[in-house]
Amino acid sequence: MIKLNNIEDLSYVERAFAESVLKLGKKYPNIVILNTGCSGNIAAEKFSKFFEYRCFNLGMAEENIASCAAGFSVRGKVPFITGKALLLVGKAWEQVCNGICYPNLNVKIVGTHSGLSASGEGVISQAISDIALMRSLPNMSVVCPADYRETLSVFGNVMENFGPTYIRLFEGEIPDIYDKEYSFEFGKASLLKEGRDICIFATGKMVSESLKSVEILEEKGISAMVVNVSSIKPIDEELIVKCGENKKLCFSVEDHNIMGGLGSAVMEVLGEKNPVPLVRIGLNDQFGEGARPKDLYKKYGLDYKGITEKILNALGY
Repeated sequence: MIKLNNIEDLSYVERAFAESVLKLGKKYPNIVILNTGCSGNIAAEKFSKFFEYRCFNLGMAEENIASCAAGFSVRGKVPFITGKALLLVGKAWEQVCNGICYPNLNVKIVGTHSGLSASGEGVISQAISDIALMRSLPNMSVVCPADYRETLSVFGNVMENFGPTYIRLFEGEIPDIYDKEYSFEFGKASLLKEGRDICIFATGKMVSESLKSVEILEEKGISAMVVNVSSIKPIDEELIVKCGENKKLCFSVEDHNIMGGLGSAVMEVLGEKNPVPLVRIGLNDQFGEGARPKDLYKKYGLDYKGITEKILNALGY
């Protein structure tokens, strides 16, 4: 009987990953975990205590890990690769492309420390282009859950989504958005709040910040709709088109470079299906810097105050 103990020290989304992978390991004996051996692999460490011979620490050799995962997959296993998002995506991109996506293998890639949430470790740990890189790959699904419960639901459904999957997790605690009844579905977005004037499409950590921003906007008489686009690929074209109808302006908010990320994905849908102006909020063709995440989100206008200011400026206030 698996008991989920000693995981209170994890951030909310990482704690959800740790809980989920233990449950999945018990249910599916063909699941294995490959990890990089660096910080951020607490879930893998927990998994190894229960399933010692199904957890493999390959050290900081991301290219080899991706190739090993491909080998495990063709032998009937379901590998979960876990490590820092920047390294898993950046260093191993070629192996993921040619060794995993091209043959459409059932490999799950879990990138932690995404966006500016890892800023305490410096610029070289900030994954700010990983969504762009991964969603450009054929056969790859890309998911960025917004809170603890959505992360649980993502991993609860991940085994039903065959093929390469990139799950982007961020550091730090986050307030709950969903309740126990919520169920994530690949290819579906989630309408969190109705609004008549503007629509905000957000993902990951920026969903809760966008909801805080809306409270200020409504005090100024601006009715804002909020949509959580946690499934970035496949993306919910139907809901995006519907939410863009009759809006003065639409916005995308992401802890990522605005080129190639969520904003680009939403813009592609709106441009083809229902042209409407979209303002992208995120890192604008720039790197971050080494500082506390809280300070960087403030500096780059990715906390709720900064998001509010950018929306008001775009609306001419």
